[in-house]
Amino acid sequence: MLEAILRQQPHYGRSLFVDMNSFFASVEQELHPEYRDKPLGVCPFLNDATCIIAASIEAKRYGVRTGTNIAKAKQLCPGIKLVSAHSGDYRSYHRKFKDTLEDTRCQVVVKSIDEALLLAPHDLWDQSQALAADIRQRIRLIGSQLRCSIGISSNMFLAKMGSNLKKPDGLVEIKLEDLADFYADLSLVDIHGISYRLARQFRQIGINTPLELYQAPYQLLRAHFGANGEAWYLRLRGYEVDLRPTTRRMIGHQSTIVPEPAKTINEVTNVASQLTYKAASRLRTAGLAAKGVVVYVRYSDRSSWFKVYHGKQPFYDSTSFYEHVERLLSKCPMRLPVRLVSVSAIDLLPVQQLTANLFDSRQQQERLSAALDEVNYRFGAGTLKLANQLLGAPIHDAVGFGNARDATQELPPS
Repeated sequence: MLEAILRQQPHYGRSLFVDMNSFFASVEQELHPEYRDKPLGVCPFLNDATCIIAASIEAKRYGVRTGTNIAKAKQLCPGIKLVSAHSGDYRSYHRKFKDTLEDTRCQVVVKSIDEALLLAPHDLWDQSQALAADIRQRIRLIGSQLRCSIGISSNMFLAKMGSNLKKPDGLVEIKLEDLADFYADLSLVDIHGISYRLARQFRQIGINTPLELYQAPYQLLRAHFGANGEAWYLRLRGYEVDLRPTTRRMIGHQSTIVPEPAKTINEVTNVASQLTYKAASRLRTAGLAAKGVVVYVRYSDRSSWFKVYHGKQPFYDSTSFYEHVERLLSKCPMRLPVRLVSVSAIDLLPVQQLTANLFDSRQQQERLSAALDEVNYRFGAGTLKLANQLLGAPIHDAVGFGNARDATQELPPS
């Protein structure tokens, strides 16, 4: 790996990382002028038991951050306006954000609902500042309240670091010749990807600062950390090691049941059915089929139960997916009220690898699922639903940040 990557010299201006500032709150301020220039907190739902999932730029000046609980937010900022999240609006603006970036000549790698990496073509490397200015102007055309911070460097790691340094509306360049000075002003846990645990492991071999990590010999890092040490050696020097293709392990959805937990298996099944159809739609959008299913529930005392299905026949239609989920849930013990339900498709493979079976009755279900997807894509999510999605109260729609801990981590070793 090392020799192959070292032959590809890093080039400043190749990578631009775009991070939307206070994205959910900014969308709310764009859609509701009465919220503009005022401290605003977006919550999963309006309840003092929850926390802030997005704070406006004005609220952040009072110390309100993502994860601040509601009581603390009110204490820090007595005049804060709290609103419940509107996930559909955030997804809509995410699509506009993504489309705007794809209008540039860069390759766009979406990292989350409010972040994206742009890989500039060779002839734009020397024009990265002008490209960043153009991107910021394009985003302001989407909405006057939308702001973004952009980092420019030679790889995703350094560009991401740059995007975090000056918020809101910042532009930071990290050039290869300035790396030693850049690392000298930081602590280990300031480095993107270094946790307190990893920092402790670095200190155990005499590396106490980012500058010392940057200057550490390749042999030392490789000897103590293997391939991960090699990756850190390259990453810190501006080589791209974080964009290698990855195989998706699962697609799923989960929902916390609020305000009251589910007390009957019918209530749990209703939530699971809605999660299943959302996950099935994402499965088809990704061009994947599944051969397995995981159903996970967490009770009100935080204990949990799960069941796994591994099959031989791949599926991607909503009906087959739901049948597997329903069969697993029929074994769920309702010993306590259920607070959270998670449904995941596992054992994924590309649909292109499937061999059509002319006698498979599921083809009708697959065509029906495809038709539902087309209608909902054209007229909005949830426009058309299957009958069993209409049972009971709708689940709370949420957009996650980053990588949530997936339920399969609760599984015992196989």
